[in-house]
Amino acid sequence: MAADDLATYLKTLVSVTSEPQRFVAHSHGCNVVEHARICPKLDHRVYNKQPVYLACPRVISAHSGEPLYPLGPGKFGVIHNFYSEKDPV
Repeated sequence: MAADDLATYLKTLVSVTSEPQRFVAHSHGCNVVEHARICPKLDHRVYNKQPVYLACPRVISAHSGEPLYPLGPGKFGVIHNFYSEKDPV
């Protein structure tokens, strides 16, 4: 799964540098980042203060009508999500 691969990559990254992580993701790449954020493989040192999401489609449960994961708390600070309300997707 892409989120597992991203979590593994970030674990390697934080072990070799103290540079802050900066995420800019587009479309379903935002969902990959969100799933990586809650992945058990993600190293506790990974933290992104202000990720930027461009046109992030929210994944909604067909059963409950609620998002499958919350945007925000945990490994990220403020999430900037840019989208168009006129986009039918």
